[in-house]
Amino acid sequence: MAEYELDHIIPLAIGGHPRKLTNLQLQLWDEENGAKRKDRIEVKLQRLVCTDQVSLGDAQREIADNWPAAYHKYARVKCNRRRVEE
Repeated sequence: MAEYELDHIIPLAIGGHPRKLTNLQLQLWDEENGAKRKDRIEVKLQRLVCTDQVSLGDAQREIADNWPAAYHKYARVKCNRRRVEE
């Protein structure tokens, strides 16, 4: 079991359900398309959603449908930082 992670298909950070069985899957930890790599795109998509660069619906759909393709699409996209206006 140490080689696997119980993964949320749609990450909690972008609205995935924490306990819904259809949102959970076992994923190998260390492989080309393993959990380590998916974790990186999850963080990137959260940042892109929070900076309004990607819609929440698009991020959820793309990571659920084909997260390796989403990785290739968004991994090198720079996150714009919002300016806080006072």
